[in-house]
Amino acid sequence: MSHNSIRLGFIGAGWWATSNHIPTAQKRKEVILDSVCRLGTDELKRIKEKFNFEFASENYKELLERDLDGVVISSPHGLHYEHSKQALQKNINVLIEKPMATKSSEAKELFDIANKKNLSILMSHGWNYLPESKFARKKLKEGVIGEIQNVVCNQSSGVRELLSGEQWNLKGSEIMFSPEPKTWSDPEIAQGGYGLAQMTHALALTFFITELNPLRAFSINNPNSKIELFKSIILECEKNISATFTGSSTHQNTYNNCEIKIYGTEGTIILIIGEKIKLEIFNKNKNKFTYKNEENIKNNIFEPTNNFIDILINPSSKNWSEGELGLKTTYVLDASYRSQKSIKFEDIDAE
Repeated sequence: MSHNSIRLGFIGAGWWATSNHIPTAQKRKEVILDSVCRLGTDELKRIKEKFNFEFASENYKELLERDLDGVVISSPHGLHYEHSKQALQKNINVLIEKPMATKSSEAKELFDIANKKNLSILMSHGWNYLPESKFARKKLKEGVIGEIQNVVCNQSSGVRELLSGEQWNLKGSEIMFSPEPKTWSDPEIAQGGYGLAQMTHALALTFFITELNPLRAFSINNPNSKIELFKSIILECEKNISATFTGSSTHQNTYNNCEIKIYGTEGTIILIIGEKIKLEIFNKNKNKFTYKNEENIKNNIFEPTNNFIDILINPSSKNWSEGELGLKTTYVLDASYRSQKSIKFEDIDAE
């Protein structure tokens, strides 16, 4: 069954939603921008007028009483669970900004509600939509490097100022607001630092490509800041596979990069995402393959919103960043934060 038009609501409308999710949805002729919720009456009025929303409120529960097909959750990390749960219980599909939740039990509850009600959860992980990512996943399933033995991922993101509580000043006609520093740097609001804010992307992409099932996690602490500016995680996975993730916050407008190396019994896959995107596949027969992006897709950050709309229009559409990725990612990060306190490996899905 498909729908000619869909009605969308947005809970949380700061920098990212107003420069990404809402403009992307506005460009789709099938979408009715029904409602928006955020704190701040002046800011809310500006958003309502700019995007021509039918309804605006500072109370998200008022938004959820409307006849909506889907809701985009872009509120602070610690509110994702509450807002997503309330939407799902109202039988509304959700697109959730990362992270899915901050606790394993919360993410599992969201996942279970969606499955029980046959609703869609789509996570906002744009790297999954790159042709290189999809091709690496395809070739891995075909066995071009044999069985996975080890995965190494290194990430850097220009968010040092935000995580340190400093103001980010963004410029551009599409920018309505700059990020609010306290939503990133205040432990009570952010619930975590680099892990929740950025490593969610690297973890989700790795799980998307490899379909690894993590069992235990170990992480070291970052003692010199209120929340971590750097993150290191070692994973023990099923089939005796090991995976290592490191992430570093760099300064704004300096260096953003993610490099994933997948080592197998028959070869290696290397995916680098930065200013340029590079995918190379090697096997033990000395064959080398470099993938060329014929589609030339660069603005993958907009694709989760488009994918969500496609699913609402036609539920048989492929979900490229499904809720299971959000669940795995939350499991790993929750265990990693527990590991920082216990200084030992922690089970992934322990409550």
